[in-house]
Amino acid sequence: MPFKFIDDVATADCAVEIKAETLSGIFVDAAKSLTARMIDPATVRPEQSWKIELSEENLRSLLYAWLSELVFIRDSENVLLSDFEVSSLKTDGECRLSAVARGEKIDHGRHDIVVEVKAVTMHMFNIEKEGNIWKAFVVYDL
Repeated sequence: MPFKFIDDVATADCAVEIKAETLSGIFVDAAKSLTARMIDPATVRPEQSWKIELSEENLRSLLYAWLSELVFIRDSENVLLSDFEVSSLKTDGECRLSAVARGEKIDHGRHDIVVEVKAVTMHMFNIEKEGNIWKAFVVYDL
């Protein structure tokens, strides 16, 4: 599993440690962890897509903006997202991300939402490369 949830980091929060072999993989796996915290991703059909273009001054801010944008799309569109594809990721100078998120409208008859992630926090938020592996640590506000 490219990510694991960590208990007892903070009250009413959920921490997740994410590992991937590529930088774009860490963005995809972080997005998957967001969905997996709320619902079984296998129950979410990739019927609609949202193109996401982000630009930030550094990689940490870009990952934070990416996850925050996914929470915003979920809330504003009343959808669940399950499939993510990073088409472009640039880190020289200003950091830029082009990606697509896919999902569907929430169907309370079919989607069993365990808990709702309200926001991504900056508490202990980190992304770094150790050897050949990218690692991120994220805390979600529940």
